[in-house]
Amino acid sequence: MTPAKATAKPDDMPYRLIALDVDGTLLDGQGGVTPGTKATLQSLAGRGVHAALATGRRYIIANFLPGLLEIPLYLILSNGAVIRDHTGAITYESYLPSEWAWRAVEEARRLGLHSTIYENAAVGDRMLFDGDWRAHRGPQAALKRRPELASLYVDLKTVTDLPDPIEIVHWGTDEEMQNLAEALRATGFAYTLVFWRGRESSSFVRDGQSALEILGPNTSKATALTWLCKHLGIEPPQVVAFGDDVNDIEMLQFAGLGVAVGSATQAARDAADAYTHNDDHEAVARTLKRLFSID
Repeated sequence: MTPAKATAKPDDMPYRLIALDVDGTLLDGQGGVTPGTKATLQSLAGRGVHAALATGRRYIIANFLPGLLEIPLYLILSNGAVIRDHTGAITYESYLPSEWAWRAVEEARRLGLHSTIYENAAVGDRMLFDGDWRAHRGPQAALKRRPELASLYVDLKTVTDLPDPIEIVHWGTDEEMQNLAEALRATGFAYTLVFWRGRESSSFVRDGQSALEILGPNTSKATALTWLCKHLGIEPPQVVAFGDDVNDIEMLQFAGLGVAVGSATQAARDAADAYTHNDDHEAVARTLKRLFSID
């Protein structure tokens, strides 16, 4: 593992919380976890170390993850908008105000872009499309994996009441996403924007396509981790975090030890304290074994 920054954790301060990005970090190429990773995390859970999976996924496409590891853990979902505990109960929420959401849809329409709104987690799991969902690559790809999701696809024009949603997502060219981001900043609303450049990001976007995620104010994996640390009585230096992409940057900076793994973007590597390869999908296990002196 190659150091990236000079910061370090005192030897007498144990890590008490492990925060793991999912896609590109925890999961292997087949969407599972290696036996070594599972065994290592189970060993640490037995020693009282907490674990949180921090992902951009919503609960409906992330609820299988705890079963892969078979340990109690927290799910930080939708890039920090929602936290669920080991029972599936929502313990933390940070939504996009409805007024802001409608304004974002209007700005996107003005630029000829279609919005995809992810429904408030306490209400349901619907995806609300401003326009024909068949024109959106993301939903088409999701249906190939999970055909049953089609029942959750709804035309936004049929929606009269919109409780504060989780987020809004747009796909398009780099230039289109930049123009939308500038238009949203000009509204004066404090949106949290996650800009995925297709030529740089290692997950979420494909085929050179770019995307812009619009979340509520001050929403990130790091903000959610801040709440979780207070909830568990843990200090930030007692957190070790693993990630590889633009939505992991704040989390890697927040943690006492941030580790960028595998094909991490340069921005993620710059934010981390260390980097390790993930060719064998054992980056998490290998690093944790060293940190916790596991044979």
